[in-house]
This record gives sequence, structure tokens and C-alpha cells, in this order.
Amino acid sequence: MRVEIVTVGREILAGLTLNTNAHVLAQALTPLGLRPHRITTVDDNLEEIAAAVREARHRGTRLLVTTGGLGPTEDDLTLAGIARALDLPLEPHPEALQMVKERYDALYREGKVPEPGLTPERRKMALLPRGSVPLPNRVGTAPAVRLVHCGLVVFALPGVPREMQAFLDHEVLPWVRQHLAPKRRMRVLRVRTGLADESVIERRLRPLRRRFPQAYFKSKPELFDRRTNIPLEITLSAETEEELQTLKTRVLQALKEVFHDLEPLEG
Repeated sequence: MRVEIVTVGREILAGLTLNTNAHVLAQALTPLGLRPHRITTVDDNLEEIAAAVREARHRGTRLLVTTGGLGPTEDDLTLAGIARALDLPLEPHPEALQMVKERYDALYREGKVPEPGLTPERRKMALLPRGSVPLPNRVGTAPAVRLVHCGLVVFALPGVPREMQAFLDHEVLPWVRQHLAPKRRMRVLRVRTGLADESVIERRLRPLRRRFPQAYFKSKPELFDRRTNIPLEITLSAETEEELQTLKTRVLQALKEVFHDLEPLEG
């Protein structure tokens, strides 16, 4: 299943904000057998967003997660971009309007905003592509969106990391586990090889790549120094948890045979 992530925000492209959302999403989806095939960052621009969604769809993407661009400002254009890419009208959603109103009313009662109710800027956050399901925001104000259209599942999440994390935990991962996650299980092992030269590591890994096609070996070189102990990440994939554990045991044993100073780190 092809999975892609699109992060929206000029502040990311300008180097003002670190793209932690993409890292967190990839880290959460990969163990479910949904490793992202591509991560794209685009400007707060309607055509750029629409193009990114359109291209992901043309590549056969089944699950697309976007972050950023759901707020009340003029440059929050993600939902409009999704609507344009999928040829869907952007329209007020009654449930989303109610979510926004209730959040601002609550924030007003708590003394966190100067006025309750719906303003034009707040109503903007309830303009969703037709067919969308609004998801309640437990941390901020803008609803997130789940949209299933012609075989493509889109989750549009806020860009604020705390908000994005809450949606990931309470909305995205439970839904994905139930409806999309393949039966295959994945796990990442991390070890240190005891070697300082990536070329030597590769020579020793080559037969293991052929022996274990269910494992992806990736060395993580650091500085060129004789004292360097280069780490290695191994992504394992199997149909069941039992098969995964067996594969882990076999791979670790094989690694110990070729890296005599192997040091397991985690996994």
C-alpha cells in the first residue's frame, strides 16, 4: 500500500520550523506496515498544495496524510487545495461549524479568547471538501478531516505538533489499524557494528541482504575516526508476531557471525 505525507508551511521551507510532524507520522505508521514512500513539503499556496495531492493520487497513493494549513488565516489553504485536486466543492459542514463554535465558546468561558461564537475567520475552518468527516480538536480549534474519495484516504491534520499528535493518537492510528493496516508486522532493530568503515560493513552485509529478503539493512555512518562505532538499523517484516520474533532471532545471530563486536541497542 502506497503511503505519502505532505507537510504544508512556508516556515518549514524557510528553515524557521523543524519538520517534526513528518518524523512523528513516519515513526508511527511504519510499524503498522505503512511505511511512507514519499514525504513532500510545500508552500502555503493553493496551486502547490493541489499539485502535491494530485501527484500523490496519480502515483497510486492509498493513504495521504497532510499537516498544516487548517487554521483561520488567509494562507491556511490545505483543505481548499485538497478540494481542488480531487475536483470536490469546498462547502460549510454543519458538524464542523458546531465543533468550532463549541471550542471557541469554551475558550471564551475559560478567558482564553476575547469573544465567543462564530466569526468569518472561524467559519473558514469549517469549510471542508464535500464528503469529508470532521474530527474534533482536543487541543486547538480547527477540526481535522478524514476524506475517502475514489480509493484515496486523506487525513488532513493541523500543523501545531501538539494538535497533530492528539489527532494521530486518537483518530488516525485507531482508524488506520481497523481499516487499512496490512496484516504484516514490522520492527526496527538497532545495533552497533564495532566497525568504523561503512564500506567494510557493506561487504559483510551483502550476503545477509540475499539471505534475509524480509530485512532492510541500513548503516548510519558518522565521522571518519578509528574510534567510531557505526550503528546499523534493520527493519524486519513478517506476517505474524511469532514469525517476526523468529526472524529477529535469526537476523541477530547472523549479524553476530559477521560483526564480532556487535552491540545491540534496542528493538
